[in-house]
Amino acid sequence: MKKQNLKIENNKQELKKIYPFMDVFCKRNNVPSDVFNEVTLSIDELVTNIISYAFGDNEQHYIDIDVEVEGNLLCVILKDEGREFNPLTYPEVDIKKSLDEMKIGGLGIHIVRNLMDEIVYKRENNFNVLIIKKSFSKNEN
Repeated sequence: MKKQNLKIENNKQELKKIYPFMDVFCKRNNVPSDVFNEVTLSIDELVTNIISYAFGDNEQHYIDIDVEVEGNLLCVILKDEGREFNPLTYPEVDIKKSLDEMKIGGLGIHIVRNLMDEIVYKRENNFNVLIIKKSFSKNEN
């Protein structure tokens, strides 16, 4: 099982499906627990943003989460048909400021940028496609 898909609705109740999905996938593919934790946190942050901001209506929409292990690389592809948004263009958060001085928003993207080895965004056929990658050593379990 080197590749698997989870399709969820744009509803915050659906977030609870991510952890068990990733847990089973990562255990079956010998992904170290620290990588599992970092990638799962990143997925949760990104999907929360998609649910919160991508759709300007109260209609049902879907978010595809594709995960794949190739060698020592865990790759996740998030795909949604929401408003175009490239999180890589979002300004960096100044973490030296106090919480009172910081603008609201952007901390989740900051966390993902710092946890992942690679992040790629593209807009394809009216879909946002966000790819996050994290490498690991096979003997880290």
